[in-house]
Amino acid sequence: MKRPYKRSAFYQSKSLEKRIKTETPDTGVVPVNKDSCPADLLKYQFSELPISTNTIKALTENEWHTMTPIQRGSIPHILAGRDVLGTALTGSGKSLSFLVPMLENLYRQKWSSIDGLGALIIVPARELGIQLFETLNKVGKYHNLSAGLIIGGKDIKYEQISIATINILIATPGRLLQHLQETPDFNLDNLKMLIIDEADRILEMGFEECLNSILEYLPLNRQTVLFSATLSKSLRELSRLSLTEYEYINVLPNKDEMAVKKKLSQYYIEVDLQNKFNLLFSFLKTHLHQKTIVFLSSCKQVRFVYESFKVLHPGIQIMEIHGKQKQSKRTAIYYAFMEKTEAVLFCTDIAARGLDFPSVHWVVQVDCPEDAESYVHRIGRTARYKSGGNGVIFLLPSELKFLELLGKKNIQVKKLTPNPSKTYNITGSLQGIVAEYHDIKHLAERAFVSYVRSIFLMPNKEIFDIQALPLKEFAESFGMVSVPEVNIVKAEPHTMTKLEKLKQKIKAKKLAKEGLKPSTDPEEDLFKVKSEPVLIPEEFLPQVDKSETNIKKSINIPFSEGKEDISQRLIYKAKNSQYQSLLDEKNRKKAKKIKAKEAEKEQYKRMTYLEESDEN
Repeated sequence: MKRPYKRSAFYQSKSLEKRIKTETPDTGVVPVNKDSCPADLLKYQFSELPISTNTIKALTENEWHTMTPIQRGSIPHILAGRDVLGTALTGSGKSLSFLVPMLENLYRQKWSSIDGLGALIIVPARELGIQLFETLNKVGKYHNLSAGLIIGGKDIKYEQISIATINILIATPGRLLQHLQETPDFNLDNLKMLIIDEADRILEMGFEECLNSILEYLPLNRQTVLFSATLSKSLRELSRLSLTEYEYINVLPNKDEMAVKKKLSQYYIEVDLQNKFNLLFSFLKTHLHQKTIVFLSSCKQVRFVYESFKVLHPGIQIMEIHGKQKQSKRTAIYYAFMEKTEAVLFCTDIAARGLDFPSVHWVVQVDCPEDAESYVHRIGRTARYKSGGNGVIFLLPSELKFLELLGKKNIQVKKLTPNPSKTYNITGSLQGIVAEYHDIKHLAERAFVSYVRSIFLMPNKEIFDIQALPLKEFAESFGMVSVPEVNIVKAEPHTMTKLEKLKQKIKAKKLAKEGLKPSTDPEEDLFKVKSEPVLIPEEFLPQVDKSETNIKKSINIPFSEGKEDISQRLIYKAKNSQYQSLLDEKNRKKAKKIKAKEAEKEQYKRMTYLEESDEN
């Protein structure tokens, strides 16, 4: 009796290869519309593509039928194995643009678990990685491939156990580089495809050196795909280093200008700085049955607004998400907000890129963003593809020039005037909360300082004028009775990039740990040393007259407070630390000897007592 015929899991691979050869557009052709591509090569439905029934079945189950412009333009080229650089607005379906051809390319190569890692996807943020992993599980449901997610926040040893058996890996740059350097079984020799999602944001966050280090571990004969919402100079440089003869798929409207979708209604409200919290609370009270995302400029502001509004009970569930939270908590909040139909999420720009929250009615920007691109990325959390939405930004009188920047990007924003009968004044309530809750008072002080510093570091001084801020009234709006002291590092913020500002912040933290503090005098060095009395032996001191040096006396190291090389100060500090270590070791040895002598005496007494007992 003949055995029943069992069809191979990759039975479509050969026929798909033939279709791709005949249906793929020529290089340089962007199959988005009839003007850019011949009609016979233009496809609008996923089912028209040369892809396997496994993928089509999964797409149909999730009701993904019609392709977006970025998907129509990029998928055919990626299926053909070409390098691609794609740019499109947020919410335009970039994820499926690379996930679908990635699965198909591995399918046609008959990839299995024994072949190791075949595709690597790098994302800038943990939440984006989680969201992308969920989409991959949906579209790759019927493919026999293993997928993994490494984004930090967990024990690296747990990830090292299973990382060697993964076929598709989604990772953040820092965690990926850590595995490449520390995990011995992590081998990328068989890698066929590298995908970098939100590449411009990865570069903005300061991961350029990290990415260059990762590229050194990857094989040269690979396919590389980059997707981004903007096309910056740094992105062009990255594409030059990682892509070879690539196809540029640009579906940004108006020749790279950041235009916003027609279904998105945009407004601005002119408000005085001290009335921002009053206006925000009033807005939430009048939109209780809607889903809202509120953007603030710093983690500290998010913490203060969340904790204080929680006490004020606006009548709707409120949540917070920012970079200072643990990964497990951020993930839980992310999923919880996705499922809500009526809720408010206070957040920083961590949620402004890539994350897809369904059915968001309003995006409220309490603090003005740095530039028009940041504005678009924030407001892109609503009015996702084929959906409507609303956005409102609070602008100070000194920030109204920001509207001119939006106008240059073809973004029209209408003025909105609040109804005086529906506004609330919560300043008195905040004063009571700050007086009663010490933790919230501490948050208020830190939030105030972080906002003032953020304005000082903004590069566009015509819009962000720190001298125009009514700081006393602003402090009162936090519920404080006095203005907190703000120590601002004297630098040249108008010439600093986002990466330079990040480096300056990291440097300030490191120097603070070493006993250094920022200078407030622009004529002095950037950092000064706190003068502290220390005990140092003469062999660790600079060459001075020995008659004037006595180890038992307290000596102040004569540091100049002017423009001096900071390395010499740290050398003195290191020598003092070395001496203290030697002194501690000497004391430990001395204590050990004393303890041994005491034990010896005790043993002698015990032996004497036993001898006397025997004699008796």
